[in-house]
Amino acid sequence: MTDPLGTLTTTDPANQGPAGFAGAALPATTRTTTLGTWTLKLYDTTATLIKSATFSVNPATIAPVVVVFADSSTLVDTPAALGDLLVQADNVAVKRMHKITIDMTVKYPDGTDTLPADITAGFDVKVYYNTTLFTTLHLDPLTAWFAGVWRTSWVIAKNAPLGENWKFNVTAASIADANGNTGPTKAYGTADVNSDLANDHRIKVAAGTIFVNAPVLNYPGVGSAMQRTLEAKATIDIRYADNTRVAGTDMLAFNTTGTDALATNTPILMAASDYNADVGLWIPKWKTPYKAALGAATFKILQNNFKDQYGNKGPLADTAASGAFVVAPATITISNVATNAATYETDNQVTVTFDAKYPSGDSVTARTDLSPTAAREYPVVTIYDSAGTVVATLRAGYVSGKWTASWVVVAGALSGTYNATIDAYSAIVGAEKGFADNADAAVLANCNVGPTVKKYVNFDVSRVSMTDVLAASNAAKAAADLASTKADAAKTAADTASTKADAAKVAADAATAAANAAKTSADAAKAATDSLTTMVYVAIAASVVAALAAIFAVMQITKKIA
Repeated sequence: MTDPLGTLTTTDPANQGPAGFAGAALPATTRTTTLGTWTLKLYDTTATLIKSATFSVNPATIAPVVVVFADSSTLVDTPAALGDLLVQADNVAVKRMHKITIDMTVKYPDGTDTLPADITAGFDVKVYYNTTLFTTLHLDPLTAWFAGVWRTSWVIAKNAPLGENWKFNVTAASIADANGNTGPTKAYGTADVNSDLANDHRIKVAAGTIFVNAPVLNYPGVGSAMQRTLEAKATIDIRYADNTRVAGTDMLAFNTTGTDALATNTPILMAASDYNADVGLWIPKWKTPYKAALGAATFKILQNNFKDQYGNKGPLADTAASGAFVVAPATITISNVATNAATYETDNQVTVTFDAKYPSGDSVTARTDLSPTAAREYPVVTIYDSAGTVVATLRAGYVSGKWTASWVVVAGALSGTYNATIDAYSAIVGAEKGFADNADAAVLANCNVGPTVKKYVNFDVSRVSMTDVLAASNAAKAAADLASTKADAAKTAADTASTKADAAKVAADAATAAANAAKTSADAAKAATDSLTTMVYVAIAASVVAALAAIFAVMQITKKIA
């Protein structure tokens, strides 16, 4: 036999004659045999050419055979079991977030295995759900070849569609070796009934399991006491089967459960914000009720109480409980004690208001059910007078968001500084002080109580006598009457003065007339001086006398009037 590069001679007496090449011991081609036209020549023992023929050496068809393995999800559903390989029958369910392994034997027609040195670029396996490409897996010759087997694995996505007919496809002619051989001739794993693969390469995807570890108590410490209404905290590690963490963005619905000493379960609604990405943990917070049972309390998660956005859920069963903390009675605090005025008098109403709160800051409000000693539910307000004597013991009621008590200042009350006091709680029945709520309808000692120290507000009382008020009123009336009498007298005097003033005016007018007469006499005297000086002086003297007489008369009249 000769190849395109030379001649290969075979001498086999059994093949001499016209029978040709039948039965000739011919060499087999290999994966590296040169492609092209070959010539086969048959010679006899004398080197005489008996017969020759030609044939072609073409690329071999590489034929992969796929075997799909799945993990042991049908036996043990825990992350620790991932990677266990079992032969997976057709369309048996494999849960999301579990790993499946795909083994492929890729052979030449003579049955020899392909090697990494043959398929240096590797090849792809495509994962389809029905006819939709979901992902592509690449087999690298450096990492995917194991002693005659090409192997890759795939973790089913947490949001992979649920259902049958997940297929693994190797595209036709997508595997090529370094010598020009290719395969497969048809696409493997499609819906084509002529597919080269049977259905043993198909799987069914089922909803995954969410693995919820038992909560770990974070606050308060294990065995530590915490007052009612305060917030206990725990941390929870929640993961998918592939060991990745379940985050806040995955959550659809999640309830943690708080369990008290009476085995009463309280749902604790969780939100996406309760996931702390920094530590990868969920943090439930349980604000214990004001009526929570006293004693040991724990966290846990009930079966299937975590559901994600994609239909996966868990845990498979109730988790173990966290470490226990101790629920203790709450201390009620009193603040903002005030009165509606600073100073009061007899018959005034003193209104006392204050706030009562639990440790959480929530208000203590009026309850529809009473505490074991009915009156104890309503806080006691004591009024002390300026001598320190109790003058009133009041029960406050809850009105418009405030605790309120009222007292009327009685007649004869002492003057001075009073105070309204909410004393520190006293457990002595019959001598109640402070405040006890109705947290336990049967046992007063199990209720929440307070305050631990007294709270009070001061106010002033000014004592006022009704006799004094009447006397003051009479004195005021007498003073008013006297003032009225004096006013009348003043009016009479004023009228008299007016009459006298009129008489004085008449006298003044008469004096004015006398003065005018004197002036006339003076003028006449002056005229006479021109003829007789002596007569002038006499006349002047007479005029002066007359004038003086007139003035004197006016003065006498004025005196009489006055």
